[in-house]
Amino acid sequence: MSSSKAATGFALPIRTATPSSVRAVNRSIVLELIRRRQPVSRADLARFTGIFRSSVSDIVDELIEDGFVLEQRAIPSQRGRVPMILRLHDAGYPVLGLTIRPAYCQIARAGLNGRIHKSLTLPVPASPKKLVQCLADAIRKWCQESVAAGAPEFRRIGIAVPGHVDAPAGRILWSPTHAELAGFPIASEIFERTGIETLADNDCNLGALSELSLGKMENKDHAANFILLNVSDFGAGAGAVLNGEIYLGHDANFAAEVGHMVIAPDGLRCRCGRRGCWELYVSNEASWRRLHPRTPFTIERFNQMLAAAHSGEKRTLAAFRETARYLSLGISNIGFLFNPAEVIVAGRITAIWDVLRADLASLYGAAQLRYSIRPARLSADDSLLHGAVCLALRDAFAKPKFGEMLAVETA
Repeated sequence: MSSSKAATGFALPIRTATPSSVRAVNRSIVLELIRRRQPVSRADLARFTGIFRSSVSDIVDELIEDGFVLEQRAIPSQRGRVPMILRLHDAGYPVLGLTIRPAYCQIARAGLNGRIHKSLTLPVPASPKKLVQCLADAIRKWCQESVAAGAPEFRRIGIAVPGHVDAPAGRILWSPTHAELAGFPIASEIFERTGIETLADNDCNLGALSELSLGKMENKDHAANFILLNVSDFGAGAGAVLNGEIYLGHDANFAAEVGHMVIAPDGLRCRCGRRGCWELYVSNEASWRRLHPRTPFTIERFNQMLAAAHSGEKRTLAAFRETARYLSLGISNIGFLFNPAEVIVAGRITAIWDVLRADLASLYGAAQLRYSIRPARLSADDSLLHGAVCLALRDAFAKPKFGEMLAVETA
């Protein structure tokens, strides 16, 4: 044992650059450029990257052989030589995305482009084992359909879970809407039933991953630093993107749990056991109870409330503006904490964005806060489901990592 290893009791794996790892970096760059610029030619890739054209061709040939890229002749627009163009081979890398919501689950199938081709909604059984069985049955059916059609096998499954998730292990630590799932190793259970490698993470993190992916496709520079705020029916959560990466916290268990910022120490009792958490004042249920304190909240009733706001009903508008006041308070705290380029809001409440927008930006704004606030590109459900697909595609587009890896205890 080396002296440094003996003194600390830790092994420090260090990955250094080699000729093969340099090639891996260039492969990652070329694949990402094809994703963003498709259709694109080999000559374009060499010009964009500065890599020798022969090296680009070697990488492209490897990507084609691995099923990541297709090369086709472009549609001729004029006389002369018709160039060959490259696109992602969408069908060559099929994946599945799953989301667990309070009252239902969604499953989607997608390809390398990340676009959802088909989705299915299922009820959420009360038992974790029954949940896995229900999901596995649906997945097996799609697997059989794919085999019958001669399509490749599904590569990975990504799962979006409400609550705290041990992301490296794929284990649910705590869920505010599904207490029965606490401690449940959902990724390994799905893998055992389906044989497909499975990953899991917090749903708001994956909503942020969806926005990050869509922003990259639009070549948005500010996509590297933003907060996705998901205002849901019964709570609020967030995903933080810092320097182009999802921030998971020091142990990858949770981060950006802004819904549990305490804004009223003597306030309402939260499901987390504390009082006065921000989500109790900004959720869709909170907006509903301001107007209808004695009538149970339902999604259908809340949609009717949104329609009333659209029509200008004064009491409804007043209730939503109170929600906007609390949203502005929390968003300003988020702004001072992270200093993001954007705060992106997802959820049903964005249906009345024109009513909320001015109050969100101004009520608790400050000269130092220079972020923009906008609604998410997708609906909340679509954002989370697309994020689960992006998680399943993560390794396909992962960049090689170098330097000192996470310390591993050896004694």
